[in-house]
Amino acid sequence: MISFLVSAFVLINLIFLLTLIFFAWFRGAPTVFTPQKAVKKMVKVAEINDGQIIYDLGSGDGRLLQEAARKRKALCIGYELFPLILIWSKLKTPFIKKRGRVKLIFGDFWTKNLNCANVIFCFLMPQFMNQLGNKFQKEAKTGAKLISYAFEIKNLKPKFVLKEKGIAPIFVYEKDMNNKNRIYQREGL
Repeated sequence: MISFLVSAFVLINLIFLLTLIFFAWFRGAPTVFTPQKAVKKMVKVAEINDGQIIYDLGSGDGRLLQEAARKRKALCIGYELFPLILIWSKLKTPFIKKRGRVKLIFGDFWTKNLNCANVIFCFLMPQFMNQLGNKFQKEAKTGAKLISYAFEIKNLKPKFVLKEKGIAPIFVYEKDMNNKNRIYQREGL
């Protein structure tokens, strides 16, 4: 009887875990960590100031937020759907020397409003990038930056693209005051 209960408990937890992994995959991206070299470059191009609010959409182990918090007194908020990775990032964050505050949240960023963020980091699957671009244009405040690792948002025009050897491109988008010249239709689409 006890072995049956243990087996049932393990099976239920495995199904729960696989469901969360499946859900995370189809809501943004699987767990793939941004290389540390790219993390440093992304934080640098973000030009974060003290007092700003930083979001990481699919924060993984929290490395982008931790790097941002090392550099500035900013509130760094990460949304993550995979509970084991979130637990790991929550366990290691207190041991990182930082100036800012890191807050890690179990949640789906698609249901969160982006209107408080000054800088938004992401490393998502290409099929979600245009949807994120629309969300950014609709919800983000003027001057907010969206920094994407590896994948471009095809319905937004980047402010610039950083290309360096050894890492994927880093796309930097900024919401301007008039919302002009940012959303455009690419040829052939």
